[in-house]
Amino acid sequence: MATFEAIPAVVDFTTVARGTGHVTVKMPVNGSLAIAGTDTTNMELKNWTVDIGDPSVLILVPADFSGRTASLPHLVGVKPGATTAVVTYNGGTSPEVVTYEVTVQAG
Repeated sequence: MATFEAIPAVVDFTTVARGTGHVTVKMPVNGSLAIAGTDTTNMELKNWTVDIGDPSVLILVPADFSGRTASLPHLVGVKPGATTAVVTYNGGTSPEVVTYEVTVQAG
């Protein structure tokens, strides 16, 4: 299980999905965790499903490749609390799943 406390951080989704499939994250309110993949052409929202246990604590901001600077999809803490986010990538030959256990702490 990978653990991240230095936020902002980037998680290589493919590596984690093919490993333990679990990530533990501690972040402040407004902290973000970017989800990187091996192929940015498949980072579009249509290739992902996200089930966030408590969307009042954590949200997913989709990737944006429309401007001069691209952004990866990322999870953002919006208020203190704990929740899980199950993220599934459906853009490959078979689905890959990572479960994020997230604690958002007051700034």
